[in-house]
Amino acid sequence: MSFGFLPSWHDILPREGGHVVTLRGAGGKTRFIQAMTGVLRSENLSVAVARDGADESLDWPGLVRSLPTDLPADDPLLHVVAADGGTGGLTPTEVDELGGVLQDHVLFYETASGVGRHRVGETAATLPARTSLLVTVCDLGVVGHTADSVFGPDAPIPASWLTPHDDRSVWSWDGLVAWLGAQTACPEGAATPPPQLVVLLGMDECLDSIGLFACVGRLMDELEIPLVIMGDTSGPEPRLRSAYTLAPDVSA
Repeated sequence: MSFGFLPSWHDILPREGGHVVTLRGAGGKTRFIQAMTGVLRSENLSVAVARDGADESLDWPGLVRSLPTDLPADDPLLHVVAADGGTGGLTPTEVDELGGVLQDHVLFYETASGVGRHRVGETAATLPARTSLLVTVCDLGVVGHTADSVFGPDAPIPASWLTPHDDRSVWSWDGLVAWLGAQTACPEGAATPPPQLVVLLGMDECLDSIGLFACVGRLMDELEIPLVIMGDTSGPEPRLRSAYTLAPDVSA
């Protein structure tokens, strides 16, 4: 699969209020949300952030922590926590209701994936029905590590996903593609899945650039993911690029 790169990695972000962007996976979801928030706020757009798990405070400049029952809807940067103060997080249903109220905000919803560092097989019930963009985040640092250091003992990982190495199973590019392929999910009540993209973070830890670009091609070809963002968000400024699928040349 051939692919090109967008002029700016964030060109694909929604700019209109009312959008719900749901993030899942592991290895940098919060940092990526912060990067997206920084872009939208630099354009004077309003943003709200919510999570589905226990919610610690986010130390972001200008972020206002608020409850769903007491929303300062005119504030341009909100961190909406559960009515109990954040210990339980927001459910997909509550996020759907929130998206209907905050019509001027782009809402980022972070799901708390986690069996070990990743969870396999998200279900329809884990996604808000209002999801207009589904983002799966994965840390490239998992490649080359043993499976037991990436997944907990109860994660149903087929052995065929893994590469034998010195009598131990090592997380491979094949495993990464297979895991991402298992994440397809459709919001409850929706006829088709929302548009999806994949974010591969931790490129500073990835020494196999050939394997990385081959992986991107497979995500586009085998999983039909039209856009893959890759890079690093660990520094003061995100360093990201967005690769998109090139249409096949039918003139030949």
